[in-house]
Amino acid sequence: MTRIALSPITWLAALTVTASGCSSSSGPEGVAHDPQTVEIHLQYGFLNELNTFEGTLTKDLVLDGSVSVAFWMPAADQDSILEKAERLSFFDLPDTIPGLTGAAIDPGPSPDWLRIRSGGKDQMVVWTYPLDPDNVQAAAVQELADYIFSVVQRNPVYILLPPARGARL
Repeated sequence: MTRIALSPITWLAALTVTASGCSSSSGPEGVAHDPQTVEIHLQYGFLNELNTFEGTLTKDLVLDGSVSVAFWMPAADQDSILEKAERLSFFDLPDTIPGLTGAAIDPGPSPDWLRIRSGGKDQMVVWTYPLDPDNVQAAAVQELADYIFSVVQRNPVYILLPPARGARL
């Protein structure tokens, strides 16, 4: 994994944004954050990974490798993701959702996975691309993963990360 050096100003801004409005627990680098009552581990695409179990976020920068930073979800985002997971019956999904039979992507971004632990519930689902568009369970896990990624993309810490250069098919 290639690590990108952020300028001191960008790093300080990220830490300041992470710390603003947060309380409770001490996170990476001693930054305060909301307790992670909804822990999420989402591996998506090629090198993108959210892991609030360990307080990290990795963004795929494509041609420039990847960058990993300390990352915690605000309580409102955790609640929103948990509500969406419950509406989509995530905790009732099978642990593996196969990709579309007879289709493959090379190089493939898969397998992807999503694990959510909250209260007494702990569920992990692994899937491969491309997903079967007629599979209701595949649609549910894709919708939830897309929703989580959209929440991450709105977070000020993510916004301060360098943009990806290039693209993957």
